[in-house]
Amino acid sequence: MLERALGCAFGSSWSLRQESRLVRGYLLRLFVCLLISILLSSPCWADESVSPVANDAGGTAFGYGKQEWSIAAGYGFGVGLEGSNRGNLKEIRYAAFMPHWAIGLTDPLGEGSWYKGNLDLLIEGASLFEYHPEHGFAGGATLLFRYNFLQIERIVPFLEAGAGLLGTDLDLNGQSDGFNFSVQGGLGFYYFLKPRWAVTAEWRLHHISNAGLRQPNSGINSSLFLLGTSFFLK
Repeated sequence: MLERALGCAFGSSWSLRQESRLVRGYLLRLFVCLLISILLSSPCWADESVSPVANDAGGTAFGYGKQEWSIAAGYGFGVGLEGSNRGNLKEIRYAAFMPHWAIGLTDPLGEGSWYKGNLDLLIEGASLFEYHPEHGFAGGATLLFRYNFLQIERIVPFLEAGAGLLGTDLDLNGQSDGFNFSVQGGLGFYYFLKPRWAVTAEWRLHHISNAGLRQPNSGINSSLFLLGTSFFLK
């Protein structure tokens, strides 16, 4: 029995290390692909006489009724805020996959001011693949509002915030699985490679809880980093 117990313990530890390496490898490949995209696109910039943000992105890619399709992936880790210090909630580590569709709610606002920009509505799918301290999954959808600052050539910073619904099976101490809400906010930027193609980088503070519908409900708070690519429709 002792041999079997030791075998299970070492086998479980080995499996966790393997899955952690797979997740890190996946995120590294994503970063390398985005970096290669930037490098391969750079020779074409010399032939462009105008900035895609000042001329095309600011005037066409962003505005009322303008649409965007995006895919993003990244890594999240627990932070000890409020109830997240209970149980093993702040130990969570997960990979994230976040595709979204966005539509412009306004044309550019604040012409001539530092806050010149426009407001978008995002409908985002959420898939979280937990690999520590347990193995689990969470999936759902989120509505986000994103304000794009249209002042800087090629780079479009943004602020965002939103909420959504999430089904969880994370097996963490301190937070019930099943139906939960997700609330999140953060910042990031678009970096335009072409007038209608950009890579994105962003950070979010991500919260999961069920508003007291079930106990326990300590809440999971995490820091989420995402890299992605966006395509803007004409």
